[in-house]
Amino acid sequence: MKASVLSRFQPFQSLDWEALATVAQHARVLRLPPGRWLGKPGSPARGYYFLLEGTVRGADGRRLAHDDVRARMPLISDGDAATQIRTIGPASVVWVDLAPVAFLLHPEALGYQVGGLDSLGGDDWLRAFLGDGVIAQLGPVDLQALLRAFQTLNVECGREIFRRGEAGDAFYVIRQGCVEIELINGDVLTLSVGGYFGEDALLTGGRRNACVRTTQGAQLMALTRDAFWPLVGDRVVRWVDAPDARRLRLNLEGIPERGMRECCARARTEERYLVCGGSRGARALAVFLLARRGIDAVAQTATRSGCRPA
Repeated sequence: MKASVLSRFQPFQSLDWEALATVAQHARVLRLPPGRWLGKPGSPARGYYFLLEGTVRGADGRRLAHDDVRARMPLISDGDAATQIRTIGPASVVWVDLAPVAFLLHPEALGYQVGGLDSLGGDDWLRAFLGDGVIAQLGPVDLQALLRAFQTLNVECGREIFRRGEAGDAFYVIRQGCVEIELINGDVLTLSVGGYFGEDALLTGGRRNACVRTTQGAQLMALTRDAFWPLVGDRVVRWVDAPDARRLRLNLEGIPERGMRECCARARTEERYLVCGGSRGARALAVFLLARRGIDAVAQTATRSGCRPA
Protein backbone atom coordinates (compact mmCIF):
# COMPACT_ATOMS: atom_id res chain seq x y z
CA MET A 1 0.00 0.00 0.00
CA LYS A 2 1.04 3.67 -0.38
CA ALA A 3 3.15 5.03 2.45
CA SER A 4 1.26 8.35 2.28
CA VAL A 5 -1.92 6.62 3.52
CA LEU A 6 -0.25 5.83 6.84
CA SER A 7 0.64 9.45 7.54
CA ARG A 8 -2.98 10.30 8.43
CA PHE A 9 -2.84 8.07 11.51
CA GLN A 10 -1.32 9.48 14.68
CA PRO A 11 1.20 6.70 15.46
CA PHE A 12 2.94 7.32 12.13
CA GLN A 13 2.73 11.10 11.80
CA SER A 14 6.21 11.68 13.22
CA LEU A 15 7.91 9.20 10.88
CA ASP A 16 9.99 10.32 7.92
CA TRP A 17 9.24 9.10 4.41
CA GLU A 18 11.73 6.24 4.52
CA ALA A 19 10.28 4.93 7.80
CA LEU A 20 6.74 5.21 6.44
CA ALA A 21 7.74 3.21 3.39
CA THR A 22 9.16 0.51 5.67
CA VAL A 23 5.95 0.29 7.72
CA ALA A 24 3.88 0.24 4.51
CA GLN A 25 5.57 -3.02 3.54
CA HIS A 26 3.83 -4.59 6.54
CA ALA A 27 0.38 -3.09 5.89
CA ARG A 28 -2.56 -3.63 3.58
CA VAL A 29 -6.01 -2.13 2.95
CA LEU A 30 -9.05 -4.32 3.68
CA ARG A 31 -12.27 -3.51 1.77
CA LEU A 32 -15.16 -4.59 3.99
CA PRO A 33 -18.92 -4.92 3.27
CA PRO A 34 -21.63 -3.58 5.60
CA GLY A 35 -22.20 -5.60 8.77
CA ARG A 36 -18.70 -7.10 8.95
CA TRP A 37 -17.32 -7.62 12.46
CA LEU A 38 -13.70 -6.94 13.37
CA GLY A 39 -12.56 -8.69 16.51
CA LYS A 40 -13.98 -11.76 18.21
CA PRO A 41 -14.33 -12.13 22.00
CA GLY A 42 -11.57 -14.37 23.32
CA SER A 43 -9.67 -14.37 20.02
CA PRO A 44 -6.65 -12.04 20.32
CA ALA A 45 -6.19 -9.69 17.39
CA ARG A 46 -3.00 -9.87 15.36
CA GLY A 47 -1.77 -6.51 14.20
CA TYR A 48 -3.41 -3.07 14.35
CA TYR A 49 -6.56 -1.89 12.55
CA PHE A 50 -7.19 1.73 11.48
CA LEU A 51 -10.35 3.16 9.87
CA LEU A 52 -9.53 4.60 6.45
CA GLU A 53 -13.01 5.15 4.95
CA GLY A 54 -16.56 4.61 6.14
CA THR A 55 -18.26 4.35 9.53
CA VAL A 56 -18.14 1.65 12.20
CA ARG A 57 -19.96 0.94 15.45
CA GLY A 58 -18.50 -0.55 18.62
CA ALA A 59 -20.16 -3.21 20.77
CA ASP A 60 -21.25 -0.37 23.08
CA GLY A 61 -23.27 1.20 20.24
CA ARG A 62 -20.99 4.20 19.65
CA ARG A 63 -20.36 5.21 16.04
CA LEU A 64 -17.03 6.30 14.62
CA ALA A 65 -16.56 7.87 11.18
CA HIS A 66 -13.28 8.00 9.30
CA ASP A 67 -13.14 11.82 9.54
CA ASP A 68 -13.49 11.77 13.34
CA VAL A 69 -10.30 12.73 15.17
CA ARG A 70 -10.56 9.51 17.17
CA ALA A 71 -10.14 7.52 13.97
CA ARG A 72 -6.49 8.55 13.91
CA MET A 73 -5.82 5.93 16.60
CA PRO A 74 -6.18 2.13 16.26
CA LEU A 75 -9.67 0.61 16.17
CA ILE A 76 -8.21 -2.64 17.52
CA SER A 77 -4.71 -3.19 18.90
CA ASP A 78 -2.43 -6.21 18.65
CA GLY A 79 -3.31 -8.82 21.29
CA ASP A 80 -6.71 -7.25 22.06
CA ALA A 81 -9.19 -10.03 22.82
CA ALA A 82 -12.13 -7.86 23.89
CA THR A 83 -12.79 -5.08 21.36
CA GLN A 84 -15.53 -5.63 18.75
CA ILE A 85 -16.13 -3.26 15.84
CA ARG A 86 -18.83 -3.60 13.15
CA THR A 87 -18.99 -1.77 9.83
CA ILE A 88 -22.20 0.22 9.30
CA GLY A 89 -21.73 0.60 5.55
CA PRO A 90 -18.94 -0.26 3.12
CA ALA A 91 -15.65 0.55 4.81
CA SER A 92 -11.93 0.43 4.22
CA VAL A 93 -9.62 -0.57 7.06
CA VAL A 94 -5.84 -0.46 7.16
CA TRP A 95 -4.22 -3.48 8.82
CA VAL A 96 -0.63 -3.09 10.01
CA ASP A 97 1.71 -5.70 11.51
CA LEU A 98 4.01 -3.53 13.60
CA ALA A 99 5.98 -6.28 15.32
CA PRO A 100 8.82 -6.26 12.74
CA VAL A 101 9.06 -2.45 12.68
CA ALA A 102 8.22 -1.45 16.27
CA PHE A 103 11.67 0.09 16.68
CA LEU A 104 10.59 2.90 14.35
CA LEU A 105 7.91 4.16 16.74
CA HIS A 106 8.18 6.17 19.91
CA PRO A 107 7.19 4.01 22.92
CA GLU A 108 4.07 6.11 23.59
CA ALA A 109 2.79 6.01 20.01
CA LEU A 110 0.26 3.21 20.55
CA GLY A 111 -0.97 3.90 24.07
CA TYR A 112 0.70 2.73 27.28
CA GLN A 113 3.92 4.65 27.79
CA VAL A 114 6.94 2.44 28.41
CA GLY A 115 10.06 4.48 28.94
CA GLY A 116 13.61 3.25 29.37
CA LEU A 117 14.56 1.49 32.59
CA ASP A 118 16.61 4.47 33.68
CA SER A 119 13.47 6.63 33.77
CA LEU A 120 11.81 4.44 36.38
CA GLY A 121 12.32 4.55 40.12
CA GLY A 122 14.66 2.04 41.70
CA ASP A 123 11.81 0.33 43.58
CA ASP A 124 9.21 0.66 40.83
CA TRP A 125 7.27 -2.53 40.00
CA LEU A 126 7.61 -1.91 36.27
CA ARG A 127 11.38 -1.57 36.45
CA ALA A 128 11.70 -4.92 38.21
CA PHE A 129 9.16 -6.58 35.94
CA LEU A 130 10.84 -5.37 32.75
CA GLY A 131 14.17 -6.68 34.02
CA ASP A 132 12.91 -10.26 34.18
CA GLY A 133 14.42 -12.65 31.61
CA VAL A 134 11.01 -13.71 30.28
CA ILE A 135 9.61 -10.21 29.86
CA ALA A 136 12.87 -9.04 28.26
CA GLN A 137 12.03 -11.33 25.30
CA LEU A 138 8.91 -9.33 24.41
CA GLY A 139 9.17 -6.64 21.75
CA PRO A 140 7.93 -3.07 22.36
CA VAL A 141 4.55 -3.63 20.70
CA ASP A 142 3.99 -6.93 22.55
CA LEU A 143 4.97 -5.30 25.82
CA GLN A 144 2.56 -2.43 25.33
CA ALA A 145 -0.27 -4.86 24.57
CA LEU A 146 0.61 -6.81 27.72
CA LEU A 147 0.57 -3.74 29.96
CA ARG A 148 -2.78 -2.62 28.54
CA ALA A 149 -4.28 -6.04 29.33
CA PHE A 150 -3.46 -5.97 33.05
CA GLN A 151 -6.30 -5.48 35.52
CA THR A 152 -5.60 -3.83 38.89
CA LEU A 153 -6.55 -5.82 41.98
CA ASN A 154 -6.37 -4.41 45.53
CA VAL A 155 -6.01 -7.05 48.24
CA GLU A 156 -6.17 -6.60 52.02
CA CYS A 157 -3.43 -7.85 54.34
CA GLY A 158 -3.71 -11.54 55.20
CA ARG A 159 -6.01 -12.45 52.31
CA GLU A 160 -5.46 -15.57 50.21
CA ILE A 161 -4.94 -15.00 46.49
CA PHE A 162 -5.38 -18.68 45.74
CA ARG A 163 -5.02 -22.10 47.39
CA ARG A 164 -3.20 -25.24 46.36
CA GLY A 165 -5.42 -27.45 44.22
CA GLU A 166 -7.52 -24.64 42.75
CA ALA A 167 -7.82 -24.10 39.02
CA GLY A 168 -5.46 -21.47 37.65
CA ASP A 169 -7.30 -18.51 36.14
CA ALA A 170 -4.76 -15.66 36.25
CA PHE A 171 -1.13 -14.55 36.38
CA TYR A 172 -0.16 -11.85 38.89
CA VAL A 173 2.53 -9.17 39.19
CA ILE A 174 3.03 -7.33 42.49
CA ARG A 175 2.69 -3.59 42.04
CA GLN A 176 2.66 -2.74 45.76
CA GLY A 177 3.12 -4.82 48.91
CA CYS A 178 4.37 -8.37 49.48
CA VAL A 179 3.00 -11.91 49.28
CA GLU A 180 4.03 -15.23 50.83
CA ILE A 181 4.07 -18.39 48.75
CA GLU A 182 3.74 -21.64 50.70
CA LEU A 183 5.10 -24.50 48.62
CA ILE A 184 3.92 -28.09 48.77
CA ASN A 185 7.01 -29.09 50.78
CA GLY A 186 6.24 -26.49 53.44
CA ASP A 187 8.86 -23.94 52.38
CA VAL A 188 7.69 -20.33 52.34
CA LEU A 189 8.94 -17.78 49.81
CA THR A 190 8.39 -14.02 49.94
CA LEU A 191 7.85 -11.95 46.81
CA SER A 192 7.83 -8.17 46.71
CA VAL A 193 7.32 -5.37 44.17
CA GLY A 194 7.88 -6.49 40.57
CA GLY A 195 7.76 -10.20 41.40
CA TYR A 196 5.19 -12.40 39.75
CA PHE A 197 3.42 -15.68 40.43
CA GLY A 198 0.66 -17.95 39.17
CA GLU A 199 2.29 -18.94 35.87
CA ASP A 200 2.81 -22.64 36.67
CA ALA A 201 -0.86 -23.67 36.44
CA LEU A 202 -1.40 -21.59 33.29
CA LEU A 203 1.59 -23.12 31.51
CA THR A 204 0.96 -26.73 32.55
CA GLY A 205 -2.82 -26.69 32.47
CA GLY A 206 -2.79 -28.22 35.95
CA ARG A 207 -3.95 -27.06 39.37
CA ARG A 208 -2.32 -24.51 41.64
CA ASN A 209 0.72 -26.05 43.33
CA ALA A 210 1.09 -23.51 46.14
CA CYS A 211 -0.87 -21.27 48.51
CA VAL A 212 -0.39 -17.51 48.15
CA ARG A 213 -1.46 -14.85 50.65
CA THR A 214 -0.65 -11.20 51.25
CA THR A 215 1.52 -10.21 54.20
CA GLN A 216 0.45 -6.57 53.90
CA GLY A 217 -2.02 -4.64 51.84
CA ALA A 218 -1.11 -5.26 48.22
CA GLN A 219 -1.95 -4.06 44.76
CA LEU A 220 -1.64 -6.71 42.07
CA MET A 221 -1.66 -6.52 38.30
CA ALA A 222 -3.70 -9.49 37.10
CA LEU A 223 -3.62 -11.07 33.65
CA THR A 224 -6.34 -13.60 32.85
CA ARG A 225 -5.56 -17.06 31.49
CA ASP A 226 -7.05 -16.12 28.11
CA ALA A 227 -4.77 -13.08 27.88
CA PHE A 228 -1.67 -14.78 29.31
CA TRP A 229 -1.14 -17.26 26.48
CA PRO A 230 -1.27 -14.91 23.46
CA LEU A 231 0.60 -12.10 25.23
CA VAL A 232 3.22 -14.08 27.16
CA GLY A 233 3.06 -17.86 26.77
CA ASP A 234 3.00 -18.01 22.98
CA ARG A 235 5.73 -15.36 22.78
CA VAL A 236 8.11 -17.21 25.09
CA VAL A 237 7.36 -20.92 24.64
CA ARG A 238 8.51 -21.89 21.15
CA TRP A 239 7.72 -25.34 19.74
CA VAL A 240 9.64 -27.40 17.18
CA ASP A 241 8.70 -30.65 15.45
CA ALA A 242 12.14 -32.05 14.71
CA PRO A 243 15.14 -32.49 17.03
CA ASP A 244 17.98 -30.00 16.60
CA ALA A 245 21.45 -31.51 16.86
CA ARG A 246 22.86 -28.11 17.81
CA ARG A 247 20.88 -28.04 21.05
CA LEU A 248 21.41 -30.04 24.19
CA ARG A 249 18.45 -32.22 25.22
CA LEU A 250 16.78 -31.53 28.54
CA ASN A 251 14.76 -34.68 29.16
CA LEU A 252 11.87 -34.29 31.62
CA GLU A 253 10.86 -37.93 31.60
CA GLY A 254 10.42 -39.15 35.19
CA ILE A 255 10.97 -35.69 36.74
CA PRO A 256 8.14 -34.76 39.15
CA GLU A 257 6.60 -31.30 39.01
CA ARG A 258 8.19 -30.32 42.32
CA GLY A 259 11.62 -31.10 40.86
CA MET A 260 11.14 -29.03 37.71
CA ARG A 261 12.77 -25.89 39.05
CA GLU A 262 15.77 -27.76 40.42
CA CYS A 263 16.24 -29.44 37.03
CA CYS A 264 16.10 -26.13 35.15
CA ALA A 265 18.38 -24.47 37.70
CA ARG A 266 21.13 -26.94 36.76
CA ALA A 267 20.99 -25.97 33.07
CA ARG A 268 24.04 -24.08 31.82
CA THR A 269 23.40 -20.51 30.76
CA GLU A 270 25.86 -20.68 27.86
CA GLU A 271 24.02 -23.61 26.22
CA ARG A 272 20.93 -23.81 24.00
CA TYR A 273 18.37 -26.45 24.91
CA LEU A 274 15.68 -28.63 23.38
CA VAL A 275 13.19 -29.63 26.09
CA CYS A 276 11.68 -33.05 25.52
CA GLY A 277 10.03 -35.87 27.48
CA GLY A 278 7.34 -35.43 30.10
CA SER A 279 3.97 -33.84 29.41
CA ARG A 280 3.39 -30.99 26.99
CA GLY A 281 2.58 -28.70 29.92
CA ALA A 282 5.80 -29.66 31.70
CA ARG A 283 7.81 -28.84 28.59
CA ALA A 284 6.13 -25.43 28.32
CA LEU A 285 6.90 -24.68 31.97
CA ALA A 286 10.54 -25.76 31.57
CA VAL A 287 11.07 -23.44 28.59
CA PHE A 288 9.54 -20.59 30.59
CA LEU A 289 11.79 -21.28 33.60
CA LEU A 290 14.87 -21.41 31.39
CA ALA A 291 13.87 -18.14 29.73
CA ARG A 292 13.78 -16.50 33.16
CA ARG A 293 17.50 -17.28 33.40
CA GLY A 294 18.13 -15.90 29.92
CA ILE A 295 18.65 -19.38 28.41
CA ASP A 296 17.65 -20.02 24.79
CA ALA A 297 15.30 -23.03 24.86
CA VAL A 298 12.59 -24.56 22.68
CA ALA A 299 10.13 -27.39 23.37
CA GLN A 300 9.62 -30.49 21.27
CA THR A 301 5.98 -30.74 20.15
CA ALA A 302 5.71 -34.47 20.82
CA THR A 303 7.71 -36.96 22.85
CA ARG A 304 10.03 -38.89 20.54
CA SER A 305 12.39 -41.75 21.06
CA GLY A 306 16.04 -40.96 21.48
CA CYS A 307 15.51 -38.03 23.84
CA ARG A 308 18.44 -38.24 26.20
CA PRO A 309 19.31 -36.14 29.25
CA ALA A 310 21.56 -33.13 28.77
